[in-house]
Amino acid sequence: MGGTGIPLWSNAKRTFWNGVTRMYNRHNGITPPSADEIARRARAHYLIGEAGFPNYGDEIIAREWVKYLAQVDPEVPVIFDCLCAGPAAAILHGLHPKLTVVDTVAQLCMTDRERLWHALPEADRASTAIEDIPAETIGAELCKALDDEGYGARYAAGIRLLTKKTQDLHIIGGGYMRSVWNANPPG
Repeated sequence: MGGTGIPLWSNAKRTFWNGVTRMYNRHNGITPPSADEIARRARAHYLIGEAGFPNYGDEIIAREWVKYLAQVDPEVPVIFDCLCAGPAAAILHGLHPKLTVVDTVAQLCMTDRERLWHALPEADRASTAIEDIPAETIGAELCKALDDEGYGARYAAGIRLLTKKTQDLHIIGGGYMRSVWNANPPG
């Protein structure tokens, strides 16, 4: 480790243990929560990943994140966004007292392919299959929907959760988060 890594590591450990101590004291009634802490608890941790297909490695990633947040921040809601929200909700059930499973970002990025394909420049549509939409186009369309929930009106409630009720966002990975899963092409 270089010279800059050790102070960074020390600061990270100190921040972590200060947070654990704060939660311990709050849980045991030693320190009442501050107004800032109460406001923070009203906002959710937002996780984007893949679980529920089943792809067991992806479920393990999601389960461990949700279990971790249940241990360190059980009062703060967790929103888990993935393509297969129903099966994921069953797989993750009971791991966090305030878990909500949605498919907002997954639907905007993967399922609504026709809208994404039509967002391509006309010259690119002829040479681009609907399952090969570039990541840049997907990202631009997602940003439009997050900036204007009317643009992705079918997902407006989920967009509001992400844009107005989230304190942090973690892309935890798994599966085919950019496009089709290249290891298992369709057909």
